[in-house]
Amino acid sequence: MVGPQLYLWHFRVIVCLSDMSITLRTYVFIDQLQPQLATFIGKTARGFLPVPGQASLWIEIAPGIAINRVTDAALKATNVQPAIQIVERAFGLLEVHHDDQGEVLQAGHTVLSHLELEEAGRIKPKVVTNQIIRSVEAYQAQIITEIPRG
Repeated sequence: MVGPQLYLWHFRVIVCLSDMSITLRTYVFIDQLQPQLATFIGKTARGFLPVPGQASLWIEIAPGIAINRVTDAALKATNVQPAIQIVERAFGLLEVHHDDQGEVLQAGHTVLSHLELEEAGRIKPKVVTNQIIRSVEAYQAQIITEIPRG
């Protein structure tokens, strides 16, 4: 069968995820969050906020609804804490973190195993622009920091 199977039951649509093809778009392990990134995540996140020095894992997959399975697998198998989970139609994003790098790495291995994917199968990134702005002016810095999502 091509695509997910849909079942109509009491006016609810249930998607059978086992038939869905999952694409690993991003898989990034950060061994130690620097203060600037931890603060930015804390400003934009709705989950458990990370602190500088913690290890972090970012996973993005397609389709987006499957990120719920990813989160479930990671949280049940390890002690990681999620800061960000975004579920959209096309893509889903998850960030998890912990003081122990081993916990974060294990969460990543659990997710990859659960989805039957490999880290090497992620989409290769490409640079689409390269801009460096030096000596940001005070007014520009105020505009940037006032934007709710950074």
